[in-house]
Amino acid sequence: MDYLFRLAEQSGVVLMDGGGFGGPPWSIRVSLANLNDEDYAQIGNYMRKAAQQYSRVEGRPEVEVR
Repeated sequence: MDYLFRLAEQSGVVLMDGGGFGGPPWSIRVSLANLNDEDYAQIGNYMRKAAQQYSRVEGRPEVEVR
């Protein structure tokens, strides 16, 4: 959950824990409604940046996001 809060604080992108929607553990939910295609690419960029920052700050191994 910390990752989701960090993402929201830094980018304004709000995602939900996927478990609340029947998803597997450690999944997240991205709504696919009412956005332009370019918006999803930007969300992906924000997610990648937040994941990389999270791994550095928390002392975890570098995260490779594809």
